[in-house]
Amino acid sequence: MKKILVNAYTSLNFGDDLFLKILFDRYHNVKWILPRGGRIYKELFREYENVEVKCSLLFRVKNKVGIKEKNSIFTKYDAGVYIGGSIFMEIPKWRKQLLERKRLIKSFSRKNKPYFILGSNFGSYKSDEFMNEYVKLFKYCRYVCFRDKYSYSFFRKYENIRKAPDIVFQLKPRNITKIKNSIGISLIDISNRDELSKYENNYLNKVRDLVLEGNKRGYRFAFFSFCKHEGDLIAINKVVKLIGKECRENFEVVNYEGNIDEFLEKFESMENIIGTRFHSVILSQVFNQVLYPFIYSDKTLNVLRDIGLGQEYYHIRNCEESSGKNDKDKFDSRYILDIISSNKINNKELFIESEKQFQELDKYVRES
Repeated sequence: MKKILVNAYTSLNFGDDLFLKILFDRYHNVKWILPRGGRIYKELFREYENVEVKCSLLFRVKNKVGIKEKNSIFTKYDAGVYIGGSIFMEIPKWRKQLLERKRLIKSFSRKNKPYFILGSNFGSYKSDEFMNEYVKLFKYCRYVCFRDKYSYSFFRKYENIRKAPDIVFQLKPRNITKIKNSIGISLIDISNRDELSKYENNYLNKVRDLVLEGNKRGYRFAFFSFCKHEGDLIAINKVVKLIGKECRENFEVVNYEGNIDEFLEKFESMENIIGTRFHSVILSQVFNQVLYPFIYSDKTLNVLRDIGLGQEYYHIRNCEESSGKNDKDKFDSRYILDIISSNKINNKELFIESEKQFQELDKYVRES
């Protein structure tokens, strides 16, 4: 049995935890080592006999000692996988982040052991230096697979870099009965996002207007917090205060706390989705739900365009801009509720193509 180190974002973000679940479910014949997560992730994946979760602090200390001795503990594993979405952004500490990734990936390369990067998008970025550094780093990987055409366009000339739809597209629906006249809403906290914080009041008021208008039309609502650590629940509570008492009996709050199956079941039971979180958008198509996206990042818009759903959306950063009557109408809660029922796709090719994220890892795992 191959022993593979898997790096991922381990802060109880539902989308990233779903990546791990899909990965672990696909490869029962691999021993997976998750170096970060500790007690919480030990509990989350306790039923997986092929998953071992390390204490992140102890793991880092051991590796620093190993680096000084020119013998990184990463090389104790047969291969490495980095699975995640927005992991290549030019954030203020990107050079420090890059240095850690170089140590990790080059440790495998020096021992002629493969490293795979799966499920990500590239950017946003501003400097040529950032791009050039990652071009050099990706050369040490056996396989890098992006999830959108825009990210792939920067690297299409490299043989080891490919594109396939988001990993979550291959999740199998459970055919949960939909709750009639229900709308699931995914929110994020933008109060600490420099480029978006000035739009917070407009964003939250728009959601309030939707709930109030939907309440008049007989809809029931569920607010979904995909990541408490990143403030989803904070944003939801702000909207709840704005709504007032008159329609609070018509909505509930669903907070993800490591209960993957329960959260999925509740999400799938919605007829309609108004989604801000990236994977609320993806899951809406997996579960054959109609969708109206509230976009906070171009990564969502890029994927929507890839799958043919790039016409109807509300971009948080453009919420005050309009060039005519049609633009204004798109920001109106009545317009959103009028058109949402027709905004979905039924492209089964996406679900099949998504499996190509794993095609090179499949080959490697099958190797004797």
